[in-house]
Amino acid sequence: MLLNGAGSCFKFRPYSLKVSLVAENLLLEKAFKPGSTVTLEFAVSGGLIKRYQTKVEDIECEYLVLQTPVVNCIPIPIQEGQELTLRRLEESLNQAYVTNVFVIENRPGKIPLLICSKPHEIGRTSMRRFTRFSADLPCLYSRAGEEPVTGRLVDISLSGINGVIAEERPIKEGTLLAVTVYLPGDSELTMTGEVVRLYQTPVNGKIGLAVDIREISSTMLEVLKNYLFQRQMMRY
Repeated sequence: MLLNGAGSCFKFRPYSLKVSLVAENLLLEKAFKPGSTVTLEFAVSGGLIKRYQTKVEDIECEYLVLQTPVVNCIPIPIQEGQELTLRRLEESLNQAYVTNVFVIENRPGKIPLLICSKPHEIGRTSMRRFTRFSADLPCLYSRAGEEPVTGRLVDISLSGINGVIAEERPIKEGTLLAVTVYLPGDSELTMTGEVVRLYQTPVNGKIGLAVDIREISSTMLEVLKNYLFQRQMMRY
């Protein structure tokens, strides 16, 4: 029993807390439905931020179960205790959550599972701040072990880019590319991305490609955010 400012007594009622927890669990179950896709981010040595898409396997009262991200048929190495940032795109909101990997469950012949702590939302950012902007900028695309190829940027956002490249260099969806974008003011933006879509362009001999960011350093992420913010300010 607690005293209020006037000296009278009132009882602490856990009902409101219980309702709040139930509401939170319902929101988590909606955001992390089994089978839904989430973007998983974590930092490695050198400040590099790795970003992958994966599937939700299950969600329980205190645990979230994720499939380990797979690239080129190989599960990405993630350590127990690793902190993860999860993002779910819901309408115009970019919902960000943080969780930790408790246990990695290896399953013979199947994708390993990440048994994670209950996710906690760390904020929502209006995606209107980081909308896709048209950007006719020079850039370089390169695959591992190959010489870079000159291309042009078509547009850019916080999640990826669209660009054009000569058709003479065959490329497929799922290919990982090192991308360097030459921003105004002699600054460079570097990242690693995955080709998620190829499309025809009106220009003969050129093919369009949509690239989602998969790896970007914390420094380059700030460069990208600042560029997008400046473009946003130019609208006003």
